[in-house]
Amino acid sequence: MFTINDYRIAQKKINEYNVECSEIERTNKEKQRELDNILYDKKRELQDRIYKLERENDKTIEDINELSRKNKENALKKIESHISLRNHLKLLFKLFDRYLEPSPLSWRKDPIITLHDDKYKKIGFYIKKNGNSVNCYSLMIMIDSIFSRMDGVINIWDDEEVKTAHSEKALLEWAEKNIDKMRINRTKQTLPELLVEHKRIEEAYEEAIMLFKDVNWRKAYWEYKKKYYEQDYSGGTSTEMYKGACKAIEMCNMSQKEIIPMVGRYPFKEVKQEFDMRLG
Repeated sequence: MFTINDYRIAQKKINEYNVECSEIERTNKEKQRELDNILYDKKRELQDRIYKLERENDKTIEDINELSRKNKENALKKIESHISLRNHLKLLFKLFDRYLEPSPLSWRKDPIITLHDDKYKKIGFYIKKNGNSVNCYSLMIMIDSIFSRMDGVINIWDDEEVKTAHSEKALLEWAEKNIDKMRINRTKQTLPELLVEHKRIEEAYEEAIMLFKDVNWRKAYWEYKKKYYEQDYSGGTSTEMYKGACKAIEMCNMSQKEIIPMVGRYPFKEVKQEFDMRLG
C-alpha cells in the first residue's frame, strides 16, 4: 500500500522530470538558434559571394558584347564598299527590268501647277473639293515616275493630299510659299529630298541602259533571272519566263551568225529581247 510520503516522492520525481525536460528543450532550442544563426551567416556570406560573382559575370558579358560589337563594326568597315557595290548591282538588275518593260508616264488629272514634266517623272498639283463643311478644298500632289511601283527602288505613286483650305486661292498661295517644305507622307521626305533621291535613280537608270548593251552584263542579268525563278519563285522552273531566261543565256554564248537562224524559233520575250540587243 502507498503512503502519503510515496505520493510526495512521486510528485517530486515528476517535477524534477518536468524541469529536466524543460532544460533539455531550452538547450535544444538554443542549439537550434545557434545553428540557424550559423546557417544564416553562411547563407549571407554565400549570397554576397553569389551577388559579387553575378555582377562580375554581368560585367564580363558586357565587355564581351562590346568587344563583339566593335569587331563587327570593324569587319563591316572592311566590306562596306562591297555591300555598296552589291546593293548597286541589285538596283541595276531591277532597272534592267524596267528598261525591258518601260512604264509609260501620264497625268491622271490636268495639273494646276506643274513642277516637273520630263521623260522620267511628272510632278504637279491639282485642287479638288473634299466634302468638308469648312476647309472644303484639297490641294493634291500628283506624282508619276517610270520607277513607280518598283520594290526596293523608290516608293512613290498615287495622289496625296497635302493641304486643305476654304478656297482654291488660299491653297495656291500656300503652295507658292511651302512647296519646298511640304513632306510626302508615303516617303517621309520633303519634295526636294524626294527629287534628290529620284535624280540618283535616274542616273543609275542611264548607267543601266549603257551597261545592258554589253553582252556580259546581259548574261549576268539573265543568270540572275534564272536563279530567281529557281530559288525564289514557286514553280518558277516550269514558267515561260524561266525557259526564256535559259535560252537567252544560251544566246549570250553564241556568235551573231549563230543567233540569226534562231529568229522566230523560240516564242519567249526574253529571247526576243536578247535578239534585239544583239542585232541592234
